[in-house]
Amino acid sequence: MKVVFVCTGNTCRSPMAEGIFKVLLKEHGISDINCESCGLAACPGEPASEYAVEAAAVFDADISSHRSRALSRYLIDETDLFVCMTSSHLSALSPFVPSDKLMLLSDKGISDPYMGSREDYALCAEQIYNSLKNLIKTVGADKNE
Repeated sequence: MKVVFVCTGNTCRSPMAEGIFKVLLKEHGISDINCESCGLAACPGEPASEYAVEAAAVFDADISSHRSRALSRYLIDETDLFVCMTSSHLSALSPFVPSDKLMLLSDKGISDPYMGSREDYALCAEQIYNSLKNLIKTVGADKNE
């Protein structure tokens, strides 16, 4: 299974989600799920923001080598589940991706810390982590069916 986390620029929320989810997958002994991230308006090759790297590290995720990338036709064709940070990301993907391959990470959406303070990023990472704990239960349950 391939999961792709989606945000706007792929330098804050989706890289944190990707990194933290990889940690959770490892902690739960799940090895047959791959995850990546992308941005709907990403400038390819940009590093994760400094505060995103710091915030993800609190959850043992090292995203220091992350480089942003934009959504591509290849990703659409090869992905089993797109996990969107906000309903606007979900709406942007809905014309191109079947609804059974789309979900929001959190019903309330994940707040965008871009250009915010270190604390904004820390709160965002915590919100992502708490939402990913629910996602890991979902994908873990799917494996047991």
